[in-house]
Amino acid sequence: MKKIILTSLLFFAGIFLFGQSHYSDSTAERPKNVIVIDATGLLRQFFNFNTGTNYYYFPNDYIIGYRRKFGRNEIRLNIGGQISQSSDVQNDTLPGKSSNNTFSIAIGYERHRHLTRRWSMYYGGDLIYGYRKSIYLSTWALNNSENDKSVTNTYGFGPLLGLIFGINRRMQLATETNYQFLYEKEVSSRINTLYPQYNSHATGNETMTNFIPPVSLILRIQF
Repeated sequence: MKKIILTSLLFFAGIFLFGQSHYSDSTAERPKNVIVIDATGLLRQFFNFNTGTNYYYFPNDYIIGYRRKFGRNEIRLNIGGQISQSSDVQNDTLPGKSSNNTFSIAIGYERHRHLTRRWSMYYGGDLIYGYRKSIYLSTWALNNSENDKSVTNTYGFGPLLGLIFGINRRMQLATETNYQFLYEKEVSSRINTLYPQYNSHATGNETMTNFIPPVSLILRIQF
């Protein structure tokens, strides 16, 4: 029932939005600022796209972003992150916990080109930084526990290509694809309280590429 109500509201909101002119006043100053929001996750939850056992989702690392316009050019900033923590107790006395925290930021440039009255495209590139910290604590006895920790820093850059549909003067929908060239450096450690001979400390690095397909839906709000 809630979905029916929400779908109806979205339908009437769409009629209202499309009823407005794309640029209602040609003499008005064009917006120079843009807030972007990744709406893919919200739609996925609303339409229950993740209920199937064969479900697969290409996540977007960035949740929110900002654009500053200079003619047909835009300076872009994207930020995202995740905080995940869990804990449990075995046999009422043996604690265990895990945490996985991530942070992502990208700074880049876009060049826009109009295709039709409502459609436009853009291309550009990003400089990328990512941080990930994971901790896992396992306890098998009161005097026997193991703590695994890893910290990963990611640096990279990548070209991008996007497509925009203008709903009205203030709102747009977009999707984009990019190809990333990444360098990761990881530092990991393991501490075992009962068997210190299993303790370890290691560093590693990896160079990789990552293709992000255009499957995300991005809401652009101009002001």
